[in-house]
Amino acid sequence: MSLDEVESGSMIAVQAEQSGDRIMVNKDRWEQIQRMFRSERRSISAIARELGVDRKTVRRCVRSATWQPYQRAPREDTLLADHEDFLRQRAPQVRYSARILHQELCAGRGFTGNYDVVKRFGVPYGRAA
Repeated sequence: MSLDEVESGSMIAVQAEQSGDRIMVNKDRWEQIQRMFRSERRSISAIARELGVDRKTVRRCVRSATWQPYQRAPREDTLLADHEDFLRQRAPQVRYSARILHQELCAGRGFTGNYDVVKRFGVPYGRAA
């Protein structure tokens, strides 16, 4: 593999395709898309093919004036929405144990959901893998 392919991100795209991972647009990737579109005058389709991302993703990056990290919109319709502050405070204290959090929610806070709901909700707050 040539140095040009590594610099262009093709190697990253190939590795992601082989592993089945989705490619998120980080700041470096956003800058690369901007450079390819503005300086190198490449088309959105050509950039998408080369980097292995969707054309709509490239178009969104080209239209944005600054890079914005991805943030999932907060959900307000979950069973745990009313307990979010408690979970953010208590989770580090119990080392992100979903079992302990579930027991405390059921015993003291009137939570009626099952353990799996708490386990899925706690994943973003857990230790990095």
